[in-house]
Amino acid sequence: MRLKRVISAVLAVSMAVSMMPATAVSAFAEGTSTKTAETTTVTGKNSTESKAETSGYCGAENQEESVQWAFNKETGVLTISGTGRMADYKYSNTEDTRPWAAFANVIKEVKIEEGVTGIGGNAFRNLTALTKTNIPASINYLGDYIYRADSELTDVEWAPNFTAPSLKDNDTNGGTYTGTYVPTSMFDFCSKLGDGKELTKWLPSSFTGVGCAAFRGTKFTVDFDNWSNLKYIGARAFEQMPHLESFTLTDGIQIGLRGTDSNAFNGSGLKKLIVNTEEVPRSFANGCTELTDITLGSAVKKIQPFAFYSTAITTLDVPEGISNIGDSAFYACQNLNKLTFRGKVTLGEKVFTACGIKELDILDGAEVICTGGDPFRGSGSDPAVTTINAVELKGALKSGKEDQTDGSLWHDIFSKNAGITTVNVCGQNLQYVRPSVFPSMETLNVTGGDAHIPAENTYAFSGNTTLKHVDIDVDTYTEDEYEDKDGKQAVVASFRNAQALETFAVRANNVKLGNRTFCECANLKKIDFTGCDEIHYMNGCLGSSTSGQPLNPNVCIYVNDESANPRATNNDSGLGKNVGIVFVVDGGIVDMNKTGFDSVTKAGCTAKWYEDAKCQTETEDTTPVTGKTYYAKWAKNNYTVTLNNNGHGEQPNAKSVEYGAPVTDLPELSDSTNEWVFDGWYMDENFTTKYDKQAITDNTTLYAKWHEYQNTSLTAKVSKSNYLVNTPADVNVTVTPGDDFSKLMQDKDNIKISLTYDDDVTSVMLNGKVLDKKEYTISELMPLMGQNRKLDVTYGKAGTHTFGIALKNGNKIVSECGTNIVVAEEAAELTPATKLYTLTVKNADVTIKNGDEEIKAEKNDKGELIAKVPEKADVTVTYTSQSDAVAFDQWTITTDETLDVDVKNNPLKFQMPAGGVTIEAMTKDASIEEDEPNILGTAAVVGTAAAGTAILAWQGYQLGTELYLKTALPAGTAIPTNRAELALLVWNHAGKPAPAAVLPADATDTQKALTWAAENDLLPADKAAEDAVSKLEVIKSWNKAQEQK
Repeated sequence: MRLKRVISAVLAVSMAVSMMPATAVSAFAEGTSTKTAETTTVTGKNSTESKAETSGYCGAENQEESVQWAFNKETGVLTISGTGRMADYKYSNTEDTRPWAAFANVIKEVKIEEGVTGIGGNAFRNLTALTKTNIPASINYLGDYIYRADSELTDVEWAPNFTAPSLKDNDTNGGTYTGTYVPTSMFDFCSKLGDGKELTKWLPSSFTGVGCAAFRGTKFTVDFDNWSNLKYIGARAFEQMPHLESFTLTDGIQIGLRGTDSNAFNGSGLKKLIVNTEEVPRSFANGCTELTDITLGSAVKKIQPFAFYSTAITTLDVPEGISNIGDSAFYACQNLNKLTFRGKVTLGEKVFTACGIKELDILDGAEVICTGGDPFRGSGSDPAVTTINAVELKGALKSGKEDQTDGSLWHDIFSKNAGITTVNVCGQNLQYVRPSVFPSMETLNVTGGDAHIPAENTYAFSGNTTLKHVDIDVDTYTEDEYEDKDGKQAVVASFRNAQALETFAVRANNVKLGNRTFCECANLKKIDFTGCDEIHYMNGCLGSSTSGQPLNPNVCIYVNDESANPRATNNDSGLGKNVGIVFVVDGGIVDMNKTGFDSVTKAGCTAKWYEDAKCQTETEDTTPVTGKTYYAKWAKNNYTVTLNNNGHGEQPNAKSVEYGAPVTDLPELSDSTNEWVFDGWYMDENFTTKYDKQAITDNTTLYAKWHEYQNTSLTAKVSKSNYLVNTPADVNVTVTPGDDFSKLMQDKDNIKISLTYDDDVTSVMLNGKVLDKKEYTISELMPLMGQNRKLDVTYGKAGTHTFGIALKNGNKIVSECGTNIVVAEEAAELTPATKLYTLTVKNADVTIKNGDEEIKAEKNDKGELIAKVPEKADVTVTYTSQSDAVAFDQWTITTDETLDVDVKNNPLKFQMPAGGVTIEAMTKDASIEEDEPNILGTAAVVGTAAAGTAILAWQGYQLGTELYLKTALPAGTAIPTNRAELALLVWNHAGKPAPAAVLPADATDTQKALTWAAENDLLPADKAAEDAVSKLEVIKSWNKAQEQK
């Protein structure tokens, strides 16, 4: 006490002179990225005069002396001891209130002794030489920033029985989180900590969360799959951790924010991320330059801004469920090559700026709405996306910006991407396709829906110098008409003077070509209209201009029939007499890569070409002539079918088969040597596809399949190694049918079974009938055999005997076999007979083993399993439920002897007693819980029934609920199955008392019984009369009713 007074006095004087505050304060979460050297003012804590520089008190306010500190200059060890909580300290670039601040650069180890209950905020922060520390089990408070920026710290020893304290993370605008988490910046920027260590094995398992920046910049690996109790991740919790592999975000993990941002994995080495939450937090995994694999689960609806800024993903498939992607969510993902949209989604600003996208797919049914304009545009020094070279635009791409049209959006996105040479769009999107939008377009493919070129797109591709090929496959294709300002019909001329256009194909139910559509297309080589059901040629669509270059005079125009012929008198195509070659193909298919008559083909057919629509004048032209129209008439081809006999039998002749027809009258081959059997014709050499009237579409070879001839064979076996004299030996005969079997069975009177045996045989029996001859025809034996092929052969003399069987066709032996039968003179030479007892198993399966021998149980006509079992054989009885509604209850066991078992066990195992045993599996409603209260008894005993048979009773149910009810309820009473029946049972048995409630005069007995039962708590009142009741509910209600009597 004297020493304490001296210390207090000196301290008071010191404080009075210095006028420095000595209160400990709590530090709130700091800025996010300061690692610079800090200049501090030391304001010190209480210390004695003799140890002013190396020791003193460091307890919390009002308990300063409960915790002491001491620094050993020689060892560099700072020791914290006592029985209370440390103070929280202030630390900044200008202030450091820790009493050991003067030693911040030389403290090598911090030892915290057991008894200290709290580590103060900033306590050991920025100790540049600190390599080792410990955290005792007595700690129940952890402040913020405890070890922040301890760049040499490598060894932190947690007490084995450490329990994480419950703290609050106030470093979030998303709501304060309270739980057992690692506090804010506890190991922030401890850049050597965790090297070679896995965090969940190093950190006490009682931690369920990670506060703001708690492990930022550390070297731990983290097995998140092993962190099953992780519930909270604060802002920047795992930022800049280089050794992370994968993480799955689920609804069970709360994400903390700083401001509006998470930055949980910012700049880390995370490589794989799976998201199964409704939202991906803002700035969640930005700057993860090794993150190549992102899976967005079906639960994801929204991706917040900057969520995946500057990651390394290579493909992004946006599923249907995602409805919103925020600003800059995938900004600067330079490795992102392929982007696919599948559903309706709204994009914010600069979502994909500075990405390396090469392929953009907006699939059929998708709708992409850009509220911030071009989501691929540049920003500052960051470039716009100019790398797209493949597009699949089958869904909608729309502007959601007030001052921007859809067409303007298309122009902004695609006009910068000069690598797009092939454009694939749906019919609806054709209106946005212009040379100015796709300046390098060479091929245009339009698929699905209705396609049209609107009036405002007059001269849509006119004068274009890059577009070479157009292929349109839609429901309808139209080029709009409109009137000019003078009320006259204006020229649409969609492809007029398209200087590079070479081929144009359209397939649609209805086609309408506008005025002057192909006028002046000097390089147009082919136009394919064969896929059009109906086509309208507007004024001069195939005409030539008087002022410009003409339509290519050698252009080939393909139509399916005469109604679509542009030269027909009812068509106003403008096609000149000496311009173009028209092919009426009659179902033929056009090959745009071939020329002349060879450019039209039809599967399995050959065409003859005529110069009249009735196909009467066959053309003599070998090369089509400009100005003419040619008509195809098709004839089916005949193909050769070669029959390969594969070296057996005669070689059949080839067959000529018309295209599409099957091969008929295929020969059934036979082998002259009778050593091979024909199995049929196959379409391949490996005999994988049997020919079965498939249509012939080309020259074909069919292959004969064979197998070596097999005779019908016999085998005979006995089931035992030896038998007794005058005891039947069972000989089991197996017949394996061969290729001759069918023929043999056609002559049953000539096919014989011949038996060979010595004179020691006293009888041969088949199915209990004596065979007194050694040879029988099949006709004679068949009535005796039935389903059994077993012979019982009895010998009157010991020894080894040979019993033979032969199958004969007349006198010719088809197959023969034999078996040796060992017969012993006396029974004493065999194993003595063992007394067997009957085991009966009901409603269950059974396995029986007597040593290494397995005994099979046979099923009787009642479905019971019956077996003869020796004493002490091992028996295992198993019940397997066949329905989710039924569960195992216990076994009912009847036995002549005592059987010590637990009837609740399933499977039930025991040794067979010296007496018969009957076992039945009792079941119950699957809804009955195992811990239901004991209703029927508590003893587990073996009793004896009146007849002297032992009956097992057990804790819980006795003889099963059903058996119990049959004995407990009045004789002849049916067991109730619903609430109405149960209410009537207990009400009637109670003497039909009047219920307390006033019921209508015409109330039924059932209504009275239900009301009375509910009033007396025998049945719940909130269920319907027809609701089912379990046997357990019946037992409860019945027993309770008896107690109330």
